[in-house]
Amino acid sequence: MTLLARPATSAAPARCTVHTVTEAHERARGLTLIELMVTVAVLALLLASVAPSLGTWIGSQRVRNTASSLVAGLQQARAEAVRRNRPVSFWLVQGSNAGAVDNSCAVNASGRTWVIALGSASPAGKCAPGASSNQIKAALAASGGGSDTAVTVSAVDPSGSASAVVTFNGFGQVVNATPIRQIDVTGSSGLKAWRVVVSSGGQAKLCEPNVTTTGDPRSCS
Repeated sequence: MTLLARPATSAAPARCTVHTVTEAHERARGLTLIELMVTVAVLALLLASVAPSLGTWIGSQRVRNTASSLVAGLQQARAEAVRRNRPVSFWLVQGSNAGAVDNSCAVNASGRTWVIALGSASPAGKCAPGASSNQIKAALAASGGGSDTAVTVSAVDPSGSASAVVTFNGFGQVVNATPIRQIDVTGSSGLKAWRVVVSSGGQAKLCEPNVTTTGDPRSCS
């Protein structure tokens, strides 16, 4: 008996995907001019909505940073007095140079620059580094220092009169007759105000004058 060979089965045709020129163009296409304009308009609206709050936040930070710098200066002055076991003074001064502490400085209870110096002699006219052998440190409390009026500083003694100096002795206690008792640091309307309080024992405290609740740790009382 003759066996007939079974014809070989042909392989299934390979599949191929045909991409049209239009499909390739759609994938490669970027933003149209109209889409770009809409995107820019949406971004502009978002920026406009957050700009006021962002400006308020930046202003509040400048006020807070100034108050914190004053506290740091007072604490350093007291620490230096204890370390050296001799009187050290913290002075508020005002200069004409917006970006640095120089010898244009004058003692001022509204000064936005502070100087720490040995003894009780005024640093007026010699605030630049190296200008006085008594100087320990000087710093701009507010950004812009002498000419920046965005932050206001006002220091008073225990009687409420303007005062620009507090002197600490070797025990860290306040010893001058009319020392700085509190420094109010404020900004434009709507910004949070801060106050620096210096006790007779020499401790400097940062607090919020608008907080009047008894027992609240933020209160200045």
